[in-house]
Amino acid sequence: MEKANLTAGRLVLGLAATLAVLAVLLTAALFFWRPYIVTSGGMRGAYTAGSLLFVRGAQAGELAPGDKVTYRLEDGQVLTARVTEIDPERQQLRVLGDDNTQFDGTVIPYGSVLGRGGWAVPWLGWAAACLHTWPGIAAGAALTAMLALWLALPHWLKKADEQQDGPGEAEAEERRQAHV
Repeated sequence: MEKANLTAGRLVLGLAATLAVLAVLLTAALFFWRPYIVTSGGMRGAYTAGSLLFVRGAQAGELAPGDKVTYRLEDGQVLTARVTEIDPERQQLRVLGDDNTQFDGTVIPYGSVLGRGGWAVPWLGWAAACLHTWPGIAAGAALTAMLALWLALPHWLKKADEQQDGPGEAEAEERRQAHV
């Protein structure tokens, strides 16, 4: 009886963890948050490297100094920094990463803005990045299979014990233990 409770507990825990991750991703998608992987420590005060950052679309005109902005460079790289100044005449933003102590000259045009930096889930970005490679896909499949075995193995072992004991032995043993 105790093994069955342990197996059920493992199953519930595994399902709850999976559903929690899916709920985060689904909620983000429903509310138009786009995920990006934080790959550096430039915004260390707000986001750690390896986090999955969710960004909500925003126009440059909606931003104010102090806001976190995610933008795309000409080479396609996506970065997030804090707005320090807005130049509406030139339609540019001056930005600086939270971990940088002095302005490095980064100025971005309004058209490069992807959105306002939002919330992040630590470590989930590294997992997402790994799943975009063949070794990462193989590792993810192997981990999923190992988790499934870990959850199912106690149940299978219990069934094997019951078959070895013969029909009715397991129930008789449970009754004996219940009366002790």
